[in-house]
Amino acid sequence: MLRWYRRCIWCDSVGITVVMPGRCIRKLVKLAQKHAPQECGSWLIGKYPDKKMCVILDVAEVPCDSVHDRMTFSRGVMGFERVGKDFVGEWHTHPGGTHTPSGVDDETMNQIRKRRLSGCASPIMMILSGAMRGVDNIGVYMYRRDGKKVELERPKGVKCQRCLQR
Repeated sequence: MLRWYRRCIWCDSVGITVVMPGRCIRKLVKLAQKHAPQECGSWLIGKYPDKKMCVILDVAEVPCDSVHDRMTFSRGVMGFERVGKDFVGEWHTHPGGTHTPSGVDDETMNQIRKRRLSGCASPIMMILSGAMRGVDNIGVYMYRRDGKKVELERPKGVKCQRCLQR
C-alpha cells in the first residue's frame, strides 16, 4: 500500500510535472474502494499553469451512467457540464491489475487529445492499480500535444528535485 502525504508530485526527465493534493488522492482511493472489485473512473479537474505543468484540484464523482464490471469500464457523460473548462484528464482503476494503460486507454486519451476536449490539448491519465484496499500504485501519463505519451514518476532523491521547486 502506498503512503500519500500532503501533496504528490509526478514528473519526467524534461520537467513535465503533475501536482495533486493529498485530499484528491484520498478521494480517488475512496471511490476506487467503493466500486471495487469493479473498475471505475471519472474526470480530473484542474489547471495548466504552463505547457509542462498540470495541477489537479479535484476529482469528479463516477458518473451514474457509467458501465463497469471487473475487467472493463465505460465512463458515462452525465455531470461533465459541471467539469467543463476545468477538465485536465481522466482517472480509472485496474483492480488486481497494473497501472499501465491498455490499448483502449491509449486510444481514448488520444481521441480526447485530438478533439481538445474542453480546450485540453495534453490530457492526463491516472490509473490506480492493486487490491484497492489502499491502492498499490498510481500510474500517471500525459498525452502530449505532439501525440507522444509520457509516463511520469514520483521523484526519488535529488535526481528529480527540480520538480519539487516549482
